Amino acid sequence: MQIKTNDACACGKRIKMTRLLAGLSRKDMEETFFVSASTLQAWEIGKNPLNEKAAKKLIDIFRSKMLICSSEWLLYGIGNPPQIYNQPHYTQFNSNIDILVNWDDEISIQKEIGFFSKTNNDAIVMLVTDDGMEPFYFPGDYVGGKKRFSNHINSVIDMNCIVQLKDQSIYIRKIKKSKNAGLYNLFCNNPNTILHEPVLYEIDLIFAAPIIWHRKNDPKTI
Repeated sequence: MQIKTNDACACGKRIKMTRLLAGLSRKDMEETFFVSASTLQAWEIGKNPLNEKAAKKLIDIFRSKMLICSSEWLLYGIGNPPQIYNQPHYTQFNSNIDILVNWDDEISIQKEIGFFSKTNNDAIVMLVTDDGMEPFYFPGDYVGGKKRFSNHINSVIDMNCIVQLKDQSIYIRKIKKSKNAGLYNLFCNNPNTILHEPVLYEIDLIFAAPIIWHRKNDPKTI
């Protein structure tokens, strides 16, 4: 069981790293969210401790930038680190896999994601959250592709893709043809995956994005 420790310096480092991960400068925080730069700096260097009310405000700000962060983690470092959720599967890691984030790498990765998204039309980037596509993609890796719709999906048969189903759920899977026109079968590459449904049959897709960008993260799994 983790014990809550009120370490202002450690808390300040978590605030700063989360702010950077959200792509926010101190000026952004002041001008857009009305958190004074001097107050934020005092939190981030550990001069002033963060309280529960201020933590909630920061969490709401980070959420508006598509970043989930708990007050327990921000205040005490307890629980999961922040998770990006600008795609549905970013909300949490598979419950059987815990990933420790290397913040320097994570910030660098977010810059790469931003560049990829700006330079490709219909781009989508996903965080790999399960072991279904090993040994190609591991939990903690990021993958990106360009969406293909309708009949153009047939051009990515037998390719590893990011796919969106009609129920809006998103997966990273290999696409195979189905016997029924316009429907597809989705396969995991890992025969030993812990997922309950390694194959989804007769699926109607909104889009399929063949993976053309892969950024390996180097998290530790415990």
